[in-house]
Amino acid sequence: MAPLEITVAPGEEIVAEIRGPLTRADVARFATTINDFNPMHLDDEFARSAGFAGPIVHGPMVLGHLAMLVARWAGLERITRFSGRLVAPTPVGQKIACTAVLAGVRDGDDGVRYADVDLTASVEGKPTAAAQATVRLS
Repeated sequence: MAPLEITVAPGEEIVAEIRGPLTRADVARFATTINDFNPMHLDDEFARSAGFAGPIVHGPMVLGHLAMLVARWAGLERITRFSGRLVAPTPVGQKIACTAVLAGVRDGDDGVRYADVDLTASVEGKPTAAAQATVRLS
């Protein structure tokens, strides 16, 4: 595997993309895929009764978009760690802005060079998910 070159400094954006809008059909297909039919994701009335304006996207679907962002940039085979958390609901029907920022580059104990990457998913400028990934550079 050829080395992956980093052309940005820590704190700078590596890559960004807009995903969606995440439609009801997208959410229903994802619900089928993971066998999670919680009505909070699929039913307007139920979601409103739970305090939301409408159905919300499954958290793993949002985190999956962040994982895809780093995989498209670096290559899936280079990702050695991925960890994420949800910070706010993502409403169905919204576009999500996914960004990857270089946290730092380091040499591992195994003699391999790694990049640590901070990822964020946002809706209308408000973060809905955050993740960290480690990518093998050499």
